[in-house]
Amino acid sequence: SDPASRDEKRKTLHATADILRDAGIQVAFVARVHSKVLIGDDDLYCVGSFNWFSARRDAQYARHETSLAYRGLGLTGEIEVMRASLRDRIMDDCP
Repeated sequence: SDPASRDEKRKTLHATADILRDAGIQVAFVARVHSKVLIGDDDLYCVGSFNWFSARRDAQYARHETSLAYRGLGLTGEIEVMRASLRDRIMDDCP
């Protein structure tokens, strides 16, 4: 994509991250991770490949992408393993 389009997407990403942070949601950008991860406290873990905000939805380009949500107190160990893995990849700023 062209530089102007890239800059506009970056601005939108920054604005979205700011909105989430203002709502009390921790946002971090990490390098070299394809899956999308959402962690809610110690009892919600959602992971998958689905591009929640940018997936193509028109039939010609749509892909079969999924995310799975897990709930329950037994997720604490799995969540901590994922957090530790992601901490090593946190970027100083969004891409």
